[in-house]
Amino acid sequence: MSHDPVISVIALFGGQTDLARHLSTSQGTVWGWTQTGRVPSKRIPQIIEAARRLDPPVYLTPNDFFPPTDAVAMPEPRP
Repeated sequence: MSHDPVISVIALFGGQTDLARHLSTSQGTVWGWTQTGRVPSKRIPQIIEAARRLDPPVYLTPNDFFPPTDAVAMPEPRP
C-alpha cells in the first residue's frame, strides 16, 4: 500500500466509483474521504467486508486505514 492509506484502500477496489458502488454510496462521498485523509470509522467494517468479497479477496484490517506510526522508544529505567 502507498503511504496514503485512504488512496491505497480505494485503489484496491479499482477507484472511487467502484468502492462507492460496493458500499451503496456516492462517488462524491468517497472523494470526500480523499480530501480529509480519513475514512469514517463506521465505514471501516463495511469496507473490510466488501474487500473480502472481491475476486480475489483482499483481507484488510483496521490498521490498513491509518498511516504507520513511528515507534516510540521506552525511556531507560532510572537507577
